[in-house]
Amino acid sequence: MLDYKYKSYRVIGNNFTYIEMVDGKEQHKSIPLMINGKLNPKTEEIVNEINRINSIIKDMSRKAKAALTPKIEPTKKEEPKKVDNEKKPYQELYENLKNPLDNPVVIEKLIENYATSINNLGGFYGRLSESFSGDKKYKNRFFPLSKDNFYATLFNKWKASIIELKKTGRLNPKVESLYQKLSKIPDVKTYEEVRKIVYSDEEIEDYYWDNYYSSWVHTKSHRIDKTAKDKVSNIEHRLYVSPEGVVVHDFALCFINKCIERNIPYYFKFDEACARDDTLVIYSDTKHLMDYIDILNEIKKEHPKLVELCKTPPILTGRINDFVGYGSEPTPDEKGNPRSFNDVRSTLLENAFDITVFNWARNNQSTRINYKNRVVTISDWLCHEITNRVYEIHENRFKDYRQKNQLDNYFNYYGLREEDFNTPMFKNRIYKEVKNNFDAFINGQKVDIRITTRNGKSINISSNNFKNTLKDRSKIIFKNVPELKTELRKNIDIEAKKVGIDVNKFCIDNHARKLLEHADQTYHTNRIKTELEKVRAELLGTNYQSPIETGTYII
Repeated sequence: MLDYKYKSYRVIGNNFTYIEMVDGKEQHKSIPLMINGKLNPKTEEIVNEINRINSIIKDMSRKAKAALTPKIEPTKKEEPKKVDNEKKPYQELYENLKNPLDNPVVIEKLIENYATSINNLGGFYGRLSESFSGDKKYKNRFFPLSKDNFYATLFNKWKASIIELKKTGRLNPKVESLYQKLSKIPDVKTYEEVRKIVYSDEEIEDYYWDNYYSSWVHTKSHRIDKTAKDKVSNIEHRLYVSPEGVVVHDFALCFINKCIERNIPYYFKFDEACARDDTLVIYSDTKHLMDYIDILNEIKKEHPKLVELCKTPPILTGRINDFVGYGSEPTPDEKGNPRSFNDVRSTLLENAFDITVFNWARNNQSTRINYKNRVVTISDWLCHEITNRVYEIHENRFKDYRQKNQLDNYFNYYGLREEDFNTPMFKNRIYKEVKNNFDAFINGQKVDIRITTRNGKSINISSNNFKNTLKDRSKIIFKNVPELKTELRKNIDIEAKKVGIDVNKFCIDNHARKLLEHADQTYHTNRIKTELEKVRAELLGTNYQSPIETGTYII
């Protein structure tokens, strides 16, 4: 990295503003461009310095281009051996990512999630997002001062950026009234102050950075800093962190400050309840991925207490370290609709589980097992389990109606009375119908059994009852048939290939893997180009035009 004395400057009228690097830190300064009709000597010093740096960078760029351009020697039949001593950070990232499916603990968790997903409000998807949430001690808890600091800091940054746009002539005249309002508001210190200001004025609310009405707090640099020249527009990767509620605001603000120091954009979301494993999700393009990983490692080094309160990353992410997980951004579906990392993987995993368990049940119908001190076949065992499940559903429903003193309503809906649950006749009728339709169940046919009750009513037994019974008992099946895990893994790989997921690294899609492969090819030249572009774009002689002259406004 070049050692800059002056990083950049801008001229507006006779105002000459510049950034001076002092002990590695930026200091914004301003001086007159002209003094008594003559060029300010300080201005001349800065121009000469940047011209010198520009010359060095041009030479660096020329040498880098020459080094990366292969020399063709047609007289030689054999191509010279390529010696590549350059660091390949993206390749190293891919190689070091730990495949979550190689972890036996993950497989056991997936089996548990699948078996318990029936009664979970979010189904299998919901269970996946909360696989390790039981380890969290501070759900729905936060430090008020940390929350105040987070929202007050970002509000003040947002307000200051709009005022800066006005000063530099880049504010859209359509929001002049917004500037007039904000310029009269002093810096805030609490979340409550922010809330009262933002949500008491429709115009302020419309342009405020946090205008998402969801449980997630979406935090985008270009919405907070309206003067920003860059933004995360091409999301290709995700980094997952799972901080406890008591540190989530501090962690988020620390990440923001680190990005500002590096002069890079950011986009992340976090859940203030912190009840999920994916509490904080950082969205990244390939260009900035290594920057974000470096920042997270810096946070771990500089703020170990924050990281100590970060729990295990989401179960399906590739582990970068003990607190950061990686997941690639899925491509849209056939209709162009966006998809989430967990949504794609939960669907294929559930399909793989269904196929594995169904095939086992179908292929082992005659296998004998011990069941309640009796030797029965697998098919008999499943028939009893389906029967018990259907019976318990109606029995629990009956108890609920009885507790509410609504037994007459229950009878009118289902045609069942209390004596039906006190004698074996009702359960035996269920078993008989399940047994008669078992072949259809096991072969995946759609089944809808109707059992007539009193008062012209009936209850239904569907294919879902069979499917849910297999799910519910799958944990027992995998425990007693451990080799079934190998079959499960094969089926996961088959389903993963169908949707373009790298079977060697379940956390990454094939298209994202290719992005990482190509990234190293341009990694070093891009770093040189970036330095060159930074200087060139900010030179005094670039024919600067104000936004007013060009008709381009911000906001």
